[in-house]
Amino acid sequence: MTRKLTTSDVDAGASVAAFLALRLGLDAGAAQARIVAGAVYVDGRRERDATRVLRGGERIAVHDPPEGAAAGWRVVREEPDLVVVDKPSGLAVIAGRAGGAALATEVAAAFPGMHPFHRIDRDTSGLVLFARAGGAKRLADALAAGTLVREYLAVVAGAPPERLVLDAPIGPDPADRRRMKAGVPGGKPARTEVAVVRYGTRTTLVRARLATGLTHQIRVHLAAAGHPVVGDTLYGGPTGPRLALHAEHLEWPGPPRASARSPLPAEIEALVA
Repeated sequence: MTRKLTTSDVDAGASVAAFLALRLGLDAGAAQARIVAGAVYVDGRRERDATRVLRGGERIAVHDPPEGAAAGWRVVREEPDLVVVDKPSGLAVIAGRAGGAALATEVAAAFPGMHPFHRIDRDTSGLVLFARAGGAKRLADALAAGTLVREYLAVVAGAPPERLVLDAPIGPDPADRRRMKAGVPGGKPARTEVAVVRYGTRTTLVRARLATGLTHQIRVHLAAAGHPVVGDTLYGGPTGPRLALHAEHLEWPGPPRASARSPLPAEIEALVA
């Protein structure tokens, strides 16, 4: 649903966020989130600056999220043909057969023509690339050339070596169709480079860099190495409040070369103990 508003002389001097909060009955954070998510237009142009001062007489359109939409995603970087979104844990990138909220649906409503270039698991938080046709080709070329950087932070069980290169092929687990498995005959090549960020007494924070991008790749490789991700019950990880996996860093060629980062959520940071 799109709500259309017009500012008056009384609104002159107020910020866009303050105006929306007052007229729509939102708190300040919710009003700002609508603007950052690209759901607010002022005089036909998407407005990204929540602090922009109104003059009076502006026509404002607000695109409400679809019913059942999950709050919490935000735009980290926007280019003409691609956008980087920071996704919360618990929100699927693509809707399943049962429907429900999906990041792709919400991003497409805010950025027409944008489609996910890659996916991360529902319970993984962090950065997801969306692109239109031109951006998708640029990213695909970068992926083929090995110049698309995708790095994750994870809290894992135990104390792995300071550096690991996990290079086992991955394919469906014949014993459980929900799972993938490392080293299965006919599996696709998969490579994950792992470096320790900080050791705890029982767990370790690691950075995992993908050279390939198969389903559950980081989770499968770390579990096969004897260091499953905390909260990853599917692959034998220790119990945790959530899957302790976060897509922290993306980098892609330009011109100019660009990057995006997402801070490690506090609930994952707290698991390094």
